Amino acid sequence: MPIALGDIPPGFYAGDNPVDAIYAGDELVYALTSLDPVSMYKNGNQTLGTSFADVTAWTADTATYPASVVSSNSLVISGAKSSAFISVELSVTNTSFVGARTIQIQLVLDSTTIYTSSAVSIPLNTTQTVSFSTNHAVSDGQLLKLQALASAVTSVRINSGTGSYVRVT
Repeated sequence: MPIALGDIPPGFYAGDNPVDAIYAGDELVYALTSLDPVSMYKNGNQTLGTSFADVTAWTADTATYPASVVSSNSLVISGAKSSAFISVELSVTNTSFVGARTIQIQLVLDSTTIYTSSAVSIPLNTTQTVSFSTNHAVSDGQLLKLQALASAVTSVRINSGTGSYVRVT
């Protein structure tokens, strides 16, 4: 007996795993899009220390991602997805005149670290964009926080503006 699209309930599961899409051969016949994309961008420069610490002062990007909300320096997840794409892009300045410095980030979802990057080198006295991404399951109302550290105190700064963001799609 064929299953009509109307017969598939929201939150369809295969075992314990939520199903995001159903295919008939190569043809997509059902897609669950219960995640509203959300994003926040940096509002104010922040100099990093040598231990992981919260990156603070964020603004919800409601112009591009209307469901975006920031709470306690965290991005509030709107909806759910079993493999959401989480992207981070940061404009970073190495203010040192001595040599290259590194930046490393981690993403924390409701107090659980879900991603830790490798260290990325920033040449001396330069600004560059660094990007990080991962896929992870998210649920409605969870809080996603960015933490970062540098290889030297007071030498690495995350710059303010829409070029420094955390996004979940």
